[in-house]
Amino acid sequence: MVVLDSRRFVLQWTVATSVAIALSTRNPLLSPWLVGIAQWLVLRRYHLSRSWLWIAATAIGNSVAIIVAVFSIFSVALIGRDFNVDGIALFLFACVVVAIAIRSSLQCWILSRYSPRYPKWIAASTAATVLGCSISVALIYIFYHSDPDLHTFRAVDALPLFLIWGLGGAIIGLMEGRSLNRILN
Repeated sequence: MVVLDSRRFVLQWTVATSVAIALSTRNPLLSPWLVGIAQWLVLRRYHLSRSWLWIAATAIGNSVAIIVAVFSIFSVALIGRDFNVDGIALFLFACVVVAIAIRSSLQCWILSRYSPRYPKWIAASTAATVLGCSISVALIYIFYHSDPDLHTFRAVDALPLFLIWGLGGAIIGLMEGRSLNRILN
């Protein structure tokens, strides 16, 4: 078992994840690596001997998630005329959940060395990532696709894209940090 300073760990994990996801908006191809490195910087402070493998597990898992998401979007674009909008949305959502679960499974391989409760990470990390990303996507839709006649001021001018994803990253980081703290303590 690893002993973590609960509040400090959760705060560090939240900030690291949020900043990495916010910075990823500038270059999404670096996203898998940025998140892995940022989270590794937190893990290494707690002397997890092989925490550097977290970078590889996160980068590979996030790359798979991005590839699955892109292919699912292209497949929907190709056959989208044959399905209703609800069916397409459900299909895309299911693909993203599966892809994120794959990433979390790869990370579990690292956690299995430190705690017998590591399988809980798959559900916790997947739920956190789905919720954080869903909130970010909803905010982007609201701010970027809303009718400007309905608003007295353009919220998009006051809320840059990286802040929206940073908020989503903070939600992901907080939920994951609390879960990981429970798993490792």
